Amino acid sequence: MSGNSIVYISASVYPSVSANSVHVARQAAALSQKNESVELYVCSPLSTEDLLQHLCEHYGSFGKNLRLRRVWLGSVRGATLQIALYSFFCVFFEGLFRRREVKRVYTRNLYAAFLLAILGRKRVAYELHDIEKGFRGGIQKLAVCSSKAHLVAISKALKSVICDIYNVAANKVTVLHDAADIFEDYCSEEESLDLRKELFGAQTDRRFLVGYVGHLYSGRGIDVVAKLAELNPDIGFFVVGGTEKDLIVCKSTFVLPNLKFVGHVSHSRASRYTMVADCLLMPYQKNVSVGAGERDTVRWMSPMKMFEYMGSGTPFISSDLPVLREVLKDNVNCLLVSPDNIEAWNNALQELRRCEQQRFELAQNAFNQLRSEHTWDKRAGAICNVISS
Repeated sequence: MSGNSIVYISASVYPSVSANSVHVARQAAALSQKNESVELYVCSPLSTEDLLQHLCEHYGSFGKNLRLRRVWLGSVRGATLQIALYSFFCVFFEGLFRRREVKRVYTRNLYAAFLLAILGRKRVAYELHDIEKGFRGGIQKLAVCSSKAHLVAISKALKSVICDIYNVAANKVTVLHDAADIFEDYCSEEESLDLRKELFGAQTDRRFLVGYVGHLYSGRGIDVVAKLAELNPDIGFFVVGGTEKDLIVCKSTFVLPNLKFVGHVSHSRASRYTMVADCLLMPYQKNVSVGAGERDTVRWMSPMKMFEYMGSGTPFISSDLPVLREVLKDNVNCLLVSPDNIEAWNNALQELRRCEQQRFELAQNAFNQLRSEHTWDKRAGAICNVISS
């Protein structure tokens, strides 16, 4: 392994429907384009060959410089314990802590960051998406406060909290918002028409379509989508994503002829749905949970969905939350409205429906900002700078 190489230890278990699995796959792909070698460690029961095929099919291609390292401790039950032991295995049994050729390690894996930081033998960049509590909070504190660790926060708000809680210097924390890819191919007219027909039938080519792509967890605003559908029976609304359990609840709760729940699809196919909509919705509420748990990340989140919407070529309406204003600007790259004000949401939707020129300008501004500031490629370059400094 040369000096221009990175070991990337993920905290993702594949196959997965989680956003972190998309983040890891796309970031690793971008890093592999900028380094002579990237070793990506992931946790998976699939064989290495099947895992690589799965990653390519669901998340896009990888650079030729990527080397995939899979670890699976088959007898271990429970995702938390599996990840903790997998991290220990990577650091010790794979010998990362003692391999002299390994100079740079990048991770968003709490346990790996902790182990490598306390060993103090490697240059480690630890990416934080949340502030941990309890036992995990104690481990995070040790990792964050290590002299060998540089920190990456996904928002300015999270950096502020890290510096405050852990009393670390501001120059030790770099802010790198989440990112998205620039689509190399957009939906053809024929593909777009097929998707629209799939959603609402033969007459849908003349119907205004509004989409939501993402999970259905608490605080994601699915009730806002449903209320808008109820207020606008002539508009077609569709929701892409969600676990089987959440879909069962939503389908039984929100029964409307103009609201369709598509369910979970591959990441690459989900992007096609964002392109066929006339408008997209991002109705995060004032409390937003991560996964099926109760952790609230609304103060410091940097949703990947936001950047994927920006790259879709489709205008969108977003909740007006302080952390989102680090990237979004009202009536420039989107429309911002109060999270729980249905009248404001409906007014914004009607505004976009009426004005095609406004839809075009918002979508174009968002796309240009993504291309210049928020691609995985640009984020990979910033990561390389962080880990080499």
